Amino acid sequence: MKRKSPCAFVNHLWIDEVARKDGTATLVMPFRDELTNPNGFVHGGAIASLTDATIALALVSLLGHGVFSTAKMEIRFRSPTKGGTLVCESKIESNRGSFYFGKAVVKDEDGKVVAEAQATLSVPERK
Repeated sequence: MKRKSPCAFVNHLWIDEVARKDGTATLVMPFRDELTNPNGFVHGGAIASLTDATIALALVSLLGHGVFSTAKMEIRFRSPTKGGTLVCESKIESNRGSFYFGKAVVKDEDGKVVAEAQATLSVPERK
C-alpha cells in the first residue's frame, strides 16, 4: 500500500489512492483471497466498499474535507471477477444544496466493467 488512508476500513481492504482532483478520484484494490466469496470471486461487499470510498474521495477533492456521509448508494454488478487489481474511477456530477451526487465505475485489469455505482452524499451544515 502506497498511502495510509484516514479510514481504517479502507486500509483493511488494501485500497490505495491513485488520483484525486476537481471532483474526480481513482482508487485501486488488489485481489486477495480474504476478499472472495465461496466461489472465489471478489465479494460484492468489497466492490461496493471500493465504489463508496472512491466517490467519497472525489467529494473530498471538491470540499477539501471529509465531513459528510453516504446517504444512499446503488450498485449494479456487471461481471464477476477473480485475480488482479480492480480500478475504480469516480466523479461528482452535481449537487443540490447539501446533497452531492456521484458515480463510479469499477473495471478489472483488462478494462472489463465489473460494477457501476451511484451515490448521494450528505454534507452537514458547518457551524
